[in-house]
Amino acid sequence: MNTSKKGYLLVLSLVCLTVLAFSFKSPQSGIEYATMRTVESAMGGQSSIILVYEGKTEELDLDKGSVGNMPGNTMKIHQAMRLLASKGFELVSQSGGDYISMYTFVRK
Repeated sequence: MNTSKKGYLLVLSLVCLTVLAFSFKSPQSGIEYATMRTVESAMGGQSSIILVYEGKTEELDLDKGSVGNMPGNTMKIHQAMRLLASKGFELVSQSGGDYISMYTFVRK
């Protein structure tokens, strides 16, 4: 193979590698995440809401998990969700059960 063909193949290879490298750019760039975890302990543990967003963590107290405290705790959870919504975050998933839940929010 002559020198010009080798040079052409080298340049073509570099161009292909460059295009390939930039094609793997994350499609989610510019997306910010926030998480909210709620724990309502009925058996003596601490009940709380933990918010993680914009590089900071906040912990908010909830009342002990019981039927009588459900309305108040529900209101506090709702207020925490509204706080994240007011900052431009949207709820995309929720998982968990009756006393422990994880919420994931995104902001584009």
